[in-house]
Amino acid sequence: MVEGSFFCNAEAKDVISDLNKKINVNPAGLGTFGFSSFAELWNGRLAMLGFIAAIGTEALTGKGIFQQIGLDTPLDEILILIALLGLTIATTVGYYAINAADKIASGKPKAPSS
Repeated sequence: MVEGSFFCNAEAKDVISDLNKKINVNPAGLGTFGFSSFAELWNGRLAMLGFIAAIGTEALTGKGIFQQIGLDTPLDEILILIALLGLTIATTVGYYAINAADKIASGKPKAPSS
């Protein structure tokens, strides 16, 4: 092994492949379910419809989205922001974990550490 680089052996590639199957990663974007192009396309379309519905109900009622569901105190807003921050961090960590697994599985060398 060369100093400062990392090449994956066959056993590690099998472990990563099994992990990708367990979390249903679909790197080719084929199929209906999992992280596929088809699923993400429909996820985006439905999110856009939900956003339009939220804006429409806000225009019709004159109340903001959070007021409509009874969250109108400053503490409620802080809790919502904390929840959204947690969701953002969790999805970001998942994104980088999947990318790291894909890089290891493809046998690309790791950046040298200083």
